[in-house]
Amino acid sequence: MVLDSEADTGGPEQATGQATIGKPQPADVKLVRAATLCKEFVLVDGVGRSGKGMMGHVLASMDRVEKVRLDLAYDTVHRLYLLGKLPHDAAVSMLSIEADMGLYNNYISREVNFRFSDMTGIWANTKPATYIRRLFAEEGQPVVDRINRERPIFQSLSHDALECGNLYFDAFGERLKFVHVIRDPVDIIYEWLRRGFGERIGTDGREFQFSYQWRDQVVPIYAVGWEDEYLSISPTDRVIRMVNIAFNEIFRGYSEMSEDRQARVKFVIFEEFVVSPHPYCRELADFLGTTITPRTKRRLKKEQCPRVIPDNQRGERLQGIRDHASAEYMAILSEHQDQYRDHVAKYGLGA
Repeated sequence: MVLDSEADTGGPEQATGQATIGKPQPADVKLVRAATLCKEFVLVDGVGRSGKGMMGHVLASMDRVEKVRLDLAYDTVHRLYLLGKLPHDAAVSMLSIEADMGLYNNYISREVNFRFSDMTGIWANTKPATYIRRLFAEEGQPVVDRINRERPIFQSLSHDALECGNLYFDAFGERLKFVHVIRDPVDIIYEWLRRGFGERIGTDGREFQFSYQWRDQVVPIYAVGWEDEYLSISPTDRVIRMVNIAFNEIFRGYSEMSEDRQARVKFVIFEEFVVSPHPYCRELADFLGTTITPRTKRRLKKEQCPRVIPDNQRGERLQGIRDHASAEYMAILSEHQDQYRDHVAKYGLGA
């Protein structure tokens, strides 16, 4: 944004006291987003590998719900804000603008993913023809008119966003709902270890999480406050603690929200959903103010829901973790499992 120009002032030397590109802006400039396109937004949230992709596809099969997206802003803005790198007004504006831009682009299939193998691609979505038709849609005001008429529910996936839930509600207010997926920590740790997250973050250019310099090493932001410990322990112990920290921070953020805001969060227990998806789908449709469609049944079948979780699966995964973890960190995992069971009792079906 240019606040002065040579044409208006007779040259930069006469623009005393006016801001220009390249100069710091006044500290009292407060960013706002007054006009919005996105009127309904569902953020499908959870710790990494908790089942958000599956959940997003099921929601996208319902009436009015847009396809799955994985927008960078919903993984980064709240983390930068919590680290003190981004002021509140800037974070709120960025989140709101990202939703408006994402919805507008969805409606003209701009930046829509057409890769066949990608989870966020239209071919993995239940309504690919919709996004092919939108390629030929007229842009501009006609798009805004269609959005207002069709009342879409925009959705995106996020990691750990509920740890900063108040920031998101500051940005969206009653336009926002969270669907937060909770999964057994043993399965999440198992998946993180399979992907090498105990070593890759900050050292692998194909791993896209935030990291920072600590002495002569690079550590993930999960290690804030225990950097030397992180560097001294095994990859398995690191993952156990990082997953536990993520889980605790999410529920800290949730506990800091008002009751009105907490009521706009729907918890889904992964292990319950995959075994008994239909009651959850009815609850989710009511929660979002939409309806299940024939596509929902087809999507559930594609996601292998309902399914039977093998009786020995968790025990085998737990033993595999135990084989490479220390007793101290297995105690952390045991406590985390107790917390998980408490949340199942509190937020699961029939609670």
